[in-house]
Amino acid sequence: MTNRLKDCKMRNNVWNDWKFPLLMSAVTTFTVTFVLVAVNYGWKPGFLFIWMRSWLLAGVLVALSIRFVGPRLRRLLDH
Repeated sequence: MTNRLKDCKMRNNVWNDWKFPLLMSAVTTFTVTFVLVAVNYGWKPGFLFIWMRSWLLAGVLVALSIRFVGPRLRRLLDH
């Protein structure tokens, strides 16, 4: 196997490890942050900026949690 093929497979494995956490956090936080900002802030000027800022922050935190804490929780619950 060539080095180039090994590099490609390694990049695919890294991407596969992050696909689910990124997509799951994006979908979940999109909905939750929209509702929470709408309820707490209301439909005022600046709503979109506050919502997008909240969504970005929440998405990053949740993706990291799903990626690194999720497998440990799964092992704990499977025993």
